[in-house]
Amino acid sequence: MFAQFQELHSKLGDKEALPPKRILVTTFLPAAWVDDKLIAERKSGLTTYLNKLFKDDNYHDSPILNDFL
Repeated sequence: MFAQFQELHSKLGDKEALPPKRILVTTFLPAAWVDDKLIAERKSGLTTYLNKLFKDDNYHDSPILNDFL
């Protein structure tokens, strides 16, 4: 799924950065909790990224963005 966002980002030539992939240390945390936290953070970041695209006049009517959706 993240690869699809990277492809969209590349096709649009967007200057905004995608939310970074985060590596969380799991030494003291249960793996399931870390996975849920990582997924929630990435989902939130990608939602914010899409919302910025929708508000940007350069992209909100883009056929590339519409095809992605």
